[in-house]
Amino acid sequence: MARKTLRARRFFSLIFPFFFITSVYAEQTPESAKTVTVEAKNETFAPQHPDQYQSWKATSEQSAREDALAEDPRLVILWAGYPFSRDYNKPRGHAYAVTDVRETLRTGARPAADGLLEL
Repeated sequence: MARKTLRARRFFSLIFPFFFITSVYAEQTPESAKTVTVEAKNETFAPQHPDQYQSWKATSEQSAREDALAEDPRLVILWAGYPFSRDYNKPRGHAYAVTDVRETLRTGARPAADGLLEL
C-alpha cells in the first residue's frame, strides 16, 4: 500500500510541473481575446423560433404586480427575519423576469436613501 502511494506521489510530482510550465509559457494569441456581441432583441429570434417567440410574447400580457403579502398578511409573520417578509410578489410572465429581480426589495431598497436590506 505504501508503495502505491509512493508511486502516485512520484508520478504527480513529475506530471504537475509539466502542466504548470506549459500553461505558464503557452502562447497567447490575440484571437482568444475577441469578444462576442450578443444581440438581445427578442424580435430578432422570431423568424427562427416562431412558436417560442409567441409563447414568450404571451407572457407580457400580465403587467400588473400582485402583492402576495397584501393578499395574505400571515406570510409576513411566517417569513419574519427573511427578505420575503419585506417583498413577495406573485410571479408574472417570463418577459418581466429580469425587471422583477432587479426591482425586488429582497436584495435591497429601491431608493438610495433607504439603504440596503439588513441581513
